[in-house]
Amino acid sequence: MNNDVPFIFESIFKEELYNYILNKRSQGNQFNRTKCLRVKKMDTFFKDLDLQKKQINYDIIDEWLKKAPTIKAKTAYFLDILGFCKYLNILGYKNIIIPNYFDYRISYSRDFIPYIFCKAEINSIFKIAKNNILKFNDNLNYKTFYTLISLYFTCGLRCSEALNIKYKDYNFKTKELMILGKNNVMRLIPLNDSVSKVLESYINNNHYLNYDSFIFLNNKYKHYSWDSLYNMLKKVLKQANIPKTYQGKSQRIHDFRHTFAVNALKQMQEKGFDLYTSLNVLSTYLGHKGIIETEYYLRLLPQNDKEIFDKTNNYSKKIYKEKMVFYEKES
Repeated sequence: MNNDVPFIFESIFKEELYNYILNKRSQGNQFNRTKCLRVKKMDTFFKDLDLQKKQINYDIIDEWLKKAPTIKAKTAYFLDILGFCKYLNILGYKNIIIPNYFDYRISYSRDFIPYIFCKAEINSIFKIAKNNILKFNDNLNYKTFYTLISLYFTCGLRCSEALNIKYKDYNFKTKELMILGKNNVMRLIPLNDSVSKVLESYINNNHYLNYDSFIFLNNKYKHYSWDSLYNMLKKVLKQANIPKTYQGKSQRIHDFRHTFAVNALKQMQEKGFDLYTSLNVLSTYLGHKGIIETEYYLRLLPQNDKEIFDKTNNYSKKIYKEKMVFYEKES
């Protein structure tokens, strides 16, 4: 492990900032030059404040966030100082606050509202997808589409994540998928019985060149494409008489992921799971870079009141490794 830090720190927190980077690296974080530069910006900020003692209060947080050039950058700035404050707090430093995310109302500008499929729409989509397989039994495209939407709906995968699954990525014994997500982050996705049977049936009825072969194929036994997937989705949506969104646009494959996330949170709520830990589990399961991305789905719940936000405010950084099944078997 390379512990070299490319910058010299000069503020009252110079030693702490240096050790903060080393601590992050020791935990397996890829603290590269870009991330070190962000820490250096904090160092310059602290130096300009000319602090006489080691403290971080709300006034300092406010001044730091004013340095952010955009709303998106403001979120990054907040996370940077939040991480440093937590580090100092663990070390036992006094006069260091842990800023509350919701106090600052930091969020991206979201004019777009994702489409959440209702239960009747999902049932209709799967019914038509099954009927198409029976009607066009020799057409591999329909079988591929049905298997893919089964994964999208029950696992919340991103569009490309499912399309790029290879034969070697599925473990027949443990019923788990190894998914390569954004930023080349790998994660394991456990499948429930019904979905694993659908996937295994699809795999066993096709022939693959080797373990590096893509699982999902078209009629010519070539890698199933993004265009084929979306053309099939539009066809099925039309057959199901599902109208376009209020914005006049067709629903997307990614809307299955949104639907999964919202339904998963609703189901965990109904089962009495603590949302304090549930968001961490769901964030890891979805392959989110941080919990803030997952918190957005709370706003799409019918019961998105302040009590829910309060319960999830001081979230844990622990990564949960136990299997979670968010959906029961298909009836």
